[in-house]
Amino acid sequence: MRRKFWKQKLEAKRLELGQRMQENTLREEWRSSPQPMGDPEMERVTVAGDLERGWPELSDQEVLEAISKNSPAARIADAAAARNTAEVARAQRESNPRFTLARRIVL
Repeated sequence: MRRKFWKQKLEAKRLELGQRMQENTLREEWRSSPQPMGDPEMERVTVAGDLERGWPELSDQEVLEAISKNSPAARIADAAAARNTAEVARAQRESNPRFTLARRIVL
């Protein structure tokens, strides 16, 4: 009986985690879709035209720079690096307490 309960609870947690991951992925895709255009608040509209022709010629370096500049993952990594640097600096500023042991005589 307990085993079945824990199995169901574990499966429910897995499903919940999967749902959260899908929601985060969808939210991230919606946020990052208009960013290459330079306007994250761009109105969503239907596009028309020939998607096979008329593309600008881009070098690999330009593409990599645009992705790294506009990537949400790069912003998250930069924020994490800044936070870690701040933690290290704070830890270095804080004094390390020294603990001394004293002998006590108990009668």
